[in-house]
Amino acid sequence: MVSGIPSDGSKNSSWFKKGHKNLCTTEKSFWLGKKMSVELKQKMSDSHKENPKVLKHLKELGKKNLGENHWNWKGGISRENHRRETLEYKSWRQKVYARDNWTCQKCYNKKDIVAHHKKSFKEYPKLRFNVSNGQTLCRSCHKKVHEEIGKQTRWKKKQ
Repeated sequence: MVSGIPSDGSKNSSWFKKGHKNLCTTEKSFWLGKKMSVELKQKMSDSHKENPKVLKHLKELGKKNLGENHWNWKGGISRENHRRETLEYKSWRQKVYARDNWTCQKCYNKKDIVAHHKKSFKEYPKLRFNVSNGQTLCRSCHKKVHEEIGKQTRWKKKQ
């Protein structure tokens, strides 16, 4: 057997799990390849919501996956740190677009535009929402600008 492939050339679909039953041949696979109606899906969902075993299991999962144990834990970063989702940021972006007439300031394209901070959002917190620190660019020009300044900011080269 090389790389998990049977050396005899057989096409047995269950060869990779020696000792396990092929799920496609058991009664559990009744719905395999079939479509369930919306009503049936809703009935199944409702039955799970009332099942005490399911509710207990969900509570245990919730407790087990809290905080640092959660698969998506990023060291305590909270929604408060997502300043680019605030009304203040959205307002700043719209003001920059309006000032630049919704046009890229490099190639004059009006499609797929973004608001770019001339001075870094991270390094100059006082200038984050200053309209004069903003510039409207299309995505391709924005990428080029970040490639030019990437050595100092976003895409740092590994040393």
